[in-house]
Amino acid sequence: MNGGDAAVQALADSGVKYAFGIPGIHNLPIFDALARHGGFELVPSRHEQGAAFMADGYSRASGLPGVCLLAAGPGALNAASAASTAYMDSQPLLILAGGVKSTDAGKGVLHEFDQVSVFRPITKSSTRVEDSHSIYSRVRGAFDLSLEGRPRPVFLEVPYDHLSAESTFERTHHPPAAAQAPTPPDELVELMRRSEKVVIIAGGGVVTSGGWNELRALSAALRIPVTTTTMGIGTVVDGDPLSLGRLLTPKAAASVEEADLVLAVGCRFSERSTGFGKLKVKNLVQVDIDPGELGKIFPVRLGICADARAFLKGFLEKAAQAGVGQKQPWFHAPEGTTGAKGAESARHPLDPAEVGSEITSAAGPNAILVTDTGYSFWHTMIQFRADSPRRYLCSAGNAAMGFALPASIGAKLARPESDVIAVVGDGSMMMTGEELIVAAELNIDLTVVIMDDGGYGSIRDYQRRLFASRYFAVDLKAPDFVKLAEAHSASGFRADRLADVGRLIQESRNRGGVSVIDVPITKTENVVPGFLR
Repeated sequence: MNGGDAAVQALADSGVKYAFGIPGIHNLPIFDALARHGGFELVPSRHEQGAAFMADGYSRASGLPGVCLLAAGPGALNAASAASTAYMDSQPLLILAGGVKSTDAGKGVLHEFDQVSVFRPITKSSTRVEDSHSIYSRVRGAFDLSLEGRPRPVFLEVPYDHLSAESTFERTHHPPAAAQAPTPPDELVELMRRSEKVVIIAGGGVVTSGGWNELRALSAALRIPVTTTTMGIGTVVDGDPLSLGRLLTPKAAASVEEADLVLAVGCRFSERSTGFGKLKVKNLVQVDIDPGELGKIFPVRLGICADARAFLKGFLEKAAQAGVGQKQPWFHAPEGTTGAKGAESARHPLDPAEVGSEITSAAGPNAILVTDTGYSFWHTMIQFRADSPRRYLCSAGNAAMGFALPASIGAKLARPESDVIAVVGDGSMMMTGEELIVAAELNIDLTVVIMDDGGYGSIRDYQRRLFASRYFAVDLKAPDFVKLAEAHSASGFRADRLADVGRLIQESRNRGGVSVIDVPITKTENVVPGFLR
């Protein structure tokens, strides 16, 4: 066996079902091993950025590391945007890239550059394999490392000569130990006892740890309301009497600011979730698996470094024994969703908020909605109603354009039983739209809705508000997306009326296959909701 065989065996033994990537001269031994032996399915993207976003979408929908197999040099570098997106949103990802021969290092050969240094700031670990015999253990270790503690991407370079050389290895594995439930400090119980208005902020750490059932049990037993960050959507059921909806909405933020004790679990207080810094928090107890997050944004009364699920389980038991709980409702009920507005629904181009309402209504709570940035994010994130996590997927921390379409392909492979809807802008569609053909090749069912305003809506919005409407480089000529869909072996449609949006989404579900729905929206609406501007 050679190093390529060792790498494939390590991934297969790690439980990998799909890997996403493109062959290049320096990773060919891995692809040759797959061709000879199999082990998992390769999804050949049309661009390395698409491959990494597919892997990210697979990770977000499944909770397991997505895997990229990339060529050296420009191939690996093309995945940097997606790696940084997964890094900011704490998603496990394994990027396995070829490298130039170790004997050629420093000679300026084809595709040579310091990949390890490039990926170091945007990964949990970025290293290079030093010999062929350690490939199996290094790949398995990198896969495990991406999941340990705070999940994040791991980059591993394997030089071509090590992949080609004979490799001997033992298929041994020592998985990391499970998180232990900490003993909640007595100080926290005492703080709860003395507080009359307590609120919980649930972030992505609750999703990562699988702790949403413990969160719901704690909220119900102690009668504590819960608001979620974008990454925490679905940890509580939207519409539950104790759900405050999204943290950045006015009433949820008002409840947090009025509370005399705030318990934040697995929440990093991102710029978006805090309403671009408008949120005020006092008397904060912060729980996070990453000690570097404790007190980074807001001062903490008490910081607890712990896995979210383990903490919630232990705290529920201790608080129940101590008889802690809220005596009566005090918080601000969340706003309802924004629906269609009667006569305004006949406007053309369509109102983006109303289009967002139609999309989320048609999706329902059991679909997986994968969104890009701009209109597609702001007008679905607040309105989407989820009853479980991993159903609203977005580039929350990085707002990366081009995320949604490839990520939706990965999400569909991870959760084939779920309806998956990608919501993209026309600008984002032009960045990764070539991956449509991959969805068609895979013969999956996928609906892609384009909120089409003829350019970069978010940037146009900033130019309107901050630069006296001096629009520059934001209005773009786009192709006919219906014809583009058909050219990529998908079905294409245009929604000229608001009612067409929900109807076409439902028809796409019934028909199966890949469908693209182009929805012309107005250029004159504000992208960011008014209460955040």
